[in-house]
Formats: sequence, C-alpha cells, structure tokens
Amino acid sequence: MRSLLLVLLLAAAASADRPNLLLVTLDTTRADHLTPYGYPLPTSPNLEALAKRGTLFRSAYTPVPITLPAHASIMTGLLPVRHGVRHNGFFSLGREHPVLAERLAAAGYATGAFVSGAVLKRSFGLDRGFGRYDDAVDARTRERPAGATAGAAIAWLKTVRPPFFAWVHFFDPHNPYEPSGGGPPGLSPYDGEIARMDAGVGMLLAWLRESGREADTLVVAAGDHGEMLGEHDEPFHGIFLYEASVRVPLIAAGPGVRTGAEVEGPAALMDLFPTLLEAAGLVPPPSDGTGLKEALAKGLWRRPDPWLPLESYYPFFEYGWAPVFGLTNGEKKAVRAPRREFYDLRTDPREERNRFDPASPLAAALLKRIEAAVAADPLWTGGIATRAPLSEEEVKGLQALGYLQGGSVAPRLSPSAASLDPKDGVVLLKRIEEAQEVYQKGNIAGARDRLLAVLESNPDNPFALGRAGGILLDLGYHGDAAAFIRKAIALYPAASEMDYLYLSRALFGAGRKEAALKAAEESLVRSPGFEPALGMRAHILFSLGRAEEAEKVVAASVATDTTDQNLLYYAGCLALGRRDYPAARGYFHRLLAVTPGHRQGLHQMAAVAAEEGKFEDAARYLERVIQLGTPDYATLMQLGALYLSRLDKPDKAEPMFRRAVSIAPNSGERLRASALLQEAREKTGTLGK
Repeated sequence: MRSLLLVLLLAAAASADRPNLLLVTLDTTRADHLTPYGYPLPTSPNLEALAKRGTLFRSAYTPVPITLPAHASIMTGLLPVRHGVRHNGFFSLGREHPVLAERLAAAGYATGAFVSGAVLKRSFGLDRGFGRYDDAVDARTRERPAGATAGAAIAWLKTVRPPFFAWVHFFDPHNPYEPSGGGPPGLSPYDGEIARMDAGVGMLLAWLRESGREADTLVVAAGDHGEMLGEHDEPFHGIFLYEASVRVPLIAAGPGVRTGAEVEGPAALMDLFPTLLEAAGLVPPPSDGTGLKEALAKGLWRRPDPWLPLESYYPFFEYGWAPVFGLTNGEKKAVRAPRREFYDLRTDPREERNRFDPASPLAAALLKRIEAAVAADPLWTGGIATRAPLSEEEVKGLQALGYLQGGSVAPRLSPSAASLDPKDGVVLLKRIEEAQEVYQKGNIAGARDRLLAVLESNPDNPFALGRAGGILLDLGYHGDAAAFIRKAIALYPAASEMDYLYLSRALFGAGRKEAALKAAEESLVRSPGFEPALGMRAHILFSLGRAEEAEKVVAASVATDTTDQNLLYYAGCLALGRRDYPAARGYFHRLLAVTPGHRQGLHQMAAVAAEEGKFEDAARYLERVIQLGTPDYATLMQLGALYLSRLDKPDKAEPMFRRAVSIAPNSGERLRASALLQEAREKTGTLGK
C-alpha cells in the first residue's frame, strides 16, 4: 500500500513538472499592431488577456522575416545558416537537425501540429515528431482561416491525454488581406485579419479554461515576422530588415510564468526551443537559443550576448538582388547591404535616418562581425541545401502568396555576385507591380513593355524574366518567351520540372518541335511521371507524326486518375480514331470537367456525338465553343451545317453562315459560306428579302 502511494505521489509530481505546451505562432503579425503592445485599435483582446496573466517581451526578434525559415528556427533553436532553410519553397528542413516535437514525443508528450498556410506544408520538413500534422489548407486560397484551424486543434486536444504539445499556426494577416477583414468595424483589412486571428487565439484559450487545462498549460504566442505595409516602399515583407518586419510579438502565460510582467531585454525565436524543452523538464541540446525560464519566472532578462543576427535572402531568390544581413540588440541596428546602414532605434524607431559612419567604432565593429558571419555562410558562395520537391500546384500556391515569383529555380548566380541594393530594387519592384496591374486589366502589350524596361536596368531579375516570359507567351511571341525562359534557366541551373515545361511550351509555339521535345524530356528527368510534361511530350510527338510513341505515353498515363489536359485530350483522340466512342466520350468528359472551356475538347465531344448520330448534342457542344467568344470560321461552318443538314433548322443555320462569310480567311472559303448561306435563306424563305 505504501509503495503504491509513493508511485502515485511520484506520478503526480512528474505530471506537475511536465506541463502541457501550447505554441501559437502568429504569421505576418506586427507587434505594434497588437493591443497589448499599445496599439490604439482593438485588434487583439485575447492576446491582451493572455499578456495580463503572463509575461510580454518588448523586444523579440525573428532571425529572418520569412515564414518557413523562421519556423525552422523555432523548431530547431538554430539560426538559418545552421539549419539550412533560407527561404520559402526552395528548401526543406534536413533530417540531421533534431526538432522540438521529436524531443517531446520521445519524452511521452502527445504531439499535434495545425498549420494554416501552404508555406508550411509537410513537404517542407517541419512535420517530424508530430503524431498529427494537419496541413489541410484551402486549395484555392492556399490558407485556412484561424477559426477552422483552432477548431481542428481543439478537436484533437479533446482526444489526447496530457501531457500534450500542440503547435497552432495562424496565417490570416498574410497578404492577400480579406477586404472585409474581421473584428470590430473601422479596422483596415490587415488589422481586421489580425482580429480574426485573435479570435482563433480566443477559441484556444477558452477551451483551456473550460477543460480545466489552463492552470497546467504553458501557452507561448509568438510572431514569425511582421509586415512592412508600405514603409520604406516595401508592400509586404522579406526584402528589408527594418523593425516592422523583424520585431515580433512574444507572450507567455502559465506555470512558472510571472503575471503581468514586461521584459525589455532582447529575445529571439531560437530561444523557444530550449525554453519549451526546459519547461518539459528536459535538458535542451546545444543551440543558438537561450532558455527564457528565468525571464518568465522573474520578469527580468539579460541576454549573455545581446546582439541578435538577422538575415534575408528573399531579395536574392526572388529578384536577383543582394541579400541583406544585420545585427540588433533592440536599441541599435547595423545592416550589411551594398550601401551599409546603422540606426539608433531609441531616437529613430522608424529607421528613417541612416547614421552609418565607417569611423564609428560601434558601427565598424558590428559590420566586421556581420562580414565574418557572411564569409562563413556556405550559401554565400553558392551552396544550396536540400530543395523541396514541389508540384505544379504547390508552385502556383506559393506564387499566389508572393514567393517563387521567378519560378521554382535555385540561383546559379552566387549571392556574393548579386550587387543591386534592395533599396534601389524596390523602385523596379513598383514597375513590375504596375506591369502586373495593367496585365490583369487586359493590357498585355503594356505589361510587356514595362517588364522589358525593368530588364534593361536589372537583366538578371528572375521575377521580371519569369513574368516577361509568361506575358510573351500570352501574346504569342513564343520565340522571345523562350529566350527569356532560357536565360532564367542559364542563370538558375537547378531549374525545376515546371521551368522546363514552360520552356517546352514556348519552343513548341515557336515551331522548334525537336527542341521543345528535349525540354519536355528534361522536365521528366527532374520529375518522372510529371503529368503536364507527359502531356506536353505526347502533344509534341503527335505533331511530329510519331503517333505510336505518343500513344504509349498516353496509355501509360491515363490509367491513373489524371487531370492533365493534354493526356486526356490525346487519349480521347486515340479512342476516337479507333472508333471506340464510349471511351472517347469518357476521356473528353473528364477533360471538360477539368477545363470546361477547352475548345478542342468541345470540338471533339461534338465529333463523338455526331459519329453516334446525336446531332442535338453535337450542336450544343459547338454552341459552347461559340459562347466562349471570338468564334472561328470552322466552328461557325460546322455548327451551321449541323443546323442545316442534320437538324433541319435553317433559321439557326443562317446567322452562323452569315458570320462565317464576314470572317472567311480567303475568297474560296467565303464563296463556300455564301453558298450555304443562300441555301439556308432559301429554306427559311428569306432569300431576296
């Protein structure tokens, strides 16, 4: 009996020493836009309530203003130069780095992660150690609203026994902002997104209270980076290392945390790794972070080395500009860019007065320290860590969120050779944005001219090269488009399957079929089974008269649940050629389910219906082609002939032939259309009227 009581007492003591851990990361959240940090608008009442029952850090910093590398630093306690993840999309976290969830899971914690943005999908390597990694973001928006993420996390929390480690990531404040925002009226879209995120935080905190878990759960809420909101001419984040982008909120509450305290000394996201392990009673391995246990308990903090490293390779990866590096202690900041910077944050918190002076001992010492770190950075000389394997949809998703704008390519150009200062580059970025705006309004030629002007002054800008190549493809300038894409690949030789696919399409449009075939095959070398490249290869082989080879490509691919347009189209064409009408109809039906406006697919569906004697159906498919706008001569003639000869509807045939006469490509076709128009008018009795 005594031994059983001792076991129970020891178990109770162990449970008390092992609190539950709830880590909430707040994407794209400026500390100075939160109510507990003095913001005058009511954006974050739940975070304010958390701060009142816990400790708030006034000067907390991310080492990099980009989501994936910042979270990799949280989960490993390492600076980006050590964990190797330097940007969204290009990198995935290597397995050689122990992560927080693995340590906690090994210690008996139930582990669950619930992320809200495509930039943190499991393919980027942060899922290790989590028994549940929920990355079910919306396929259209590439994100998930805070309420849905919080709901998923709470549903999981209800099923697990303590102790648990839950990581909940909210993405709402990231661009694009919802026009309506959320929360009280009168907030900007960005602030409204913060309010919606804060409501998700409130759901988690309410569940802790209602479930009786508040007292034994350490809650840590931390931003991964901020948002520039147009300051220093940067619309979003990633280009610069100014306070609006790198100073983040950090709030903790729960067991061992002082109530109502504010800590002034600088903290870093790397500190969360040892802090959470220490809270779980574990000995943290060596890292670049420092445990905050004393700061949380006493509300006082003095960092052994107050100078926190900052970096961003975003300018380099996205635009081919020079990357930026810095050091800050929350009061001073030095930035290494082609034009050096130094700021006194106490007297100039918005960093409007660059006080860099090479004669200043402090500035010189800080820049010397930065230079030494940069020189030791393997990426600086061109090395690159493991590239994340991305699908076409994942590339498009990241591009929709503002990343991989030049394509999913890793630069050949060494960062040390990139010389354009981002402070000068943002002027070009405005011109690229103008090009994008006029492009979306339908002025494709105007967009092309603006991008070409950017490339005159910044010829190695992958963003501009990629956009110019795409626009030139839209305009039908396939040769020029191929030249731009080739240049991008020459600059960035770790090109992906997508880059070679676009090159293949451009070369094919330029009539260079053999070169296009090689580019499609290069795409398949990088990603065997990549359906768009298989479809493109089949398309090219058909056009080269190599039907048997094309049929093998198609036959091996359409057996799966493919959604590739080319594969489905050619599978249908092959079945139609064999007079297997049910199979042909099935393939074309799948094609139109993917792309309802596929003109060739609609034509072929009409052909299948006509072969089966279903002329009303055939006419309906051709009518859909005409409804797509700008009908072509052949479609008008086919539909008119159906109305006239098969459906005995000369009144419907007449306008088809009349329009065909007006756009006939030559005199012979005009005479043919005129003759059929006359026949239709004879049948309707309108001839001579």
